[in-house]
Amino acid sequence: MESGRYQLFIKEGCAKCQEIVEFMGKSPLNTEVIDVASRNGFELSQKQNIMKLPTVLVLDSKEEAIDRLYTLYELQKTIQELK
Repeated sequence: MESGRYQLFIKEGCAKCQEIVEFMGKSPLNTEVIDVASRNGFELSQKQNIMKLPTVLVLDSKEEAIDRLYTLYELQKTIQELK
């Protein structure tokens, strides 16, 4: 998978979300964190059809979602593939 931009959809107070936020903060991935409890975050999550949290969207150069990641294991695997 090529390196691009990532959108991390979370909700404040979600333990799994916080784990992913901390991991992504230490990773080399260009990540935008989006809280679905905010108005803009909610609208974007509906547009992107986010059904579970946390969700990481992998975006291509046209800002289209090309993959979805849900677990810490999937994120670690993605970073290994980028090396």
